[in-house]
Amino acid sequence: MPYQVILSRKAEKELAKLSTQAQIRIAEALIELQENPRPYGYKQLKGEDAFRVRVGDYRIIYEIQDDILLVYVVRIGHRKDAYD
Repeated sequence: MPYQVILSRKAEKELAKLSTQAQIRIAEALIELQENPRPYGYKQLKGEDAFRVRVGDYRIIYEIQDDILLVYVVRIGHRKDAYD
């Protein structure tokens, strides 16, 4: 059963600021997170209950709630800014 992917307001705004090409690549990654919220290369952030997945130079920071099949995207950003 697929997970539901929800973006925070901050993540929506960050995504809207990116180039169209980057938006398409990130949208594809979000669709993949619906089927597998723990894809190859994902990592848990130290000291947090959040995970990250790489999409080129961009990072998707998200939380997984397995009990209700939810992936909550907290932040989307360039790798130099994503962890602030």
